[in-house]
Amino acid sequence: MASYQGHFIQAGERTIYLACFGDMQASKRLVFAPPFAEEMNYSRAVVARTAQHLATRGWYVVLVDYWGTGDSGGDLEQVRLHHWLADMDAVLSWVGCDETPVALWGLRFGALLIDYYLSVKPSRNLSQFIFWQPQLSGRRMMRQFFRLRQVQEAFSGKQRVDWLARALEGDTVEVSGYRLSPELVREICALSWQGHALRVGASLWLEVGQPPSEGALGFPVSAGLEVQTCEGPAFWQVPDVYHAPALQAVSHAWLEGAV
Repeated sequence: MASYQGHFIQAGERTIYLACFGDMQASKRLVFAPPFAEEMNYSRAVVARTAQHLATRGWYVVLVDYWGTGDSGGDLEQVRLHHWLADMDAVLSWVGCDETPVALWGLRFGALLIDYYLSVKPSRNLSQFIFWQPQLSGRRMMRQFFRLRQVQEAFSGKQRVDWLARALEGDTVEVSGYRLSPELVREICALSWQGHALRVGASLWLEVGQPPSEGALGFPVSAGLEVQTCEGPAFWQVPDVYHAPALQAVSHAWLEGAV
């Protein structure tokens, strides 16, 4: 089994936690950007097992807990989007991105955040990108997230409330234990997939189930982008799924072939 170490690092005045697999001196380095809220928790086992798999094959894999989430410091209610961009910046510097090319791996919202990060930091030393089931619209993601509260309240017989609208109007709304400021909700709602990775390096887009159409992607499939599909459950939405072998195998094969 690959070695595992946890590290707390500073991103400005904030403390963030990194779960690291493999040899820190490895020349092949991969940083993971997780999905949002409960999807982050549901996907942890699959992501950790994939990180272990890659680490035994010579990769140093770093899993990030954004500030205000997981084992990092701060509270989600305090978070603004620029904090998470600064987290990515700090992690890439910590893994030696200025000296050695680093690959980025994003799941769901993590893929959307990477896309946004590349729009403001296009000059980082990044070589490859793996996107697992990317979110294409921050507003759609937020609407799905706030719908969880609407469903919970419907079972209690409460009057239907558009909680996303309330948040956008300035209310701090709690959903399944997650308190989001209206500022963060507005910032996430403004995000949409732009395909910035295609201007930087080779990219793998992996979907569970049906492949996305070019209309869904919002840009034409080009030589810099490989789109593949895999069989398996939507593990980021389902508790107690611990392994996604098809996604793991395709990701590793592509990483090695695209070097």
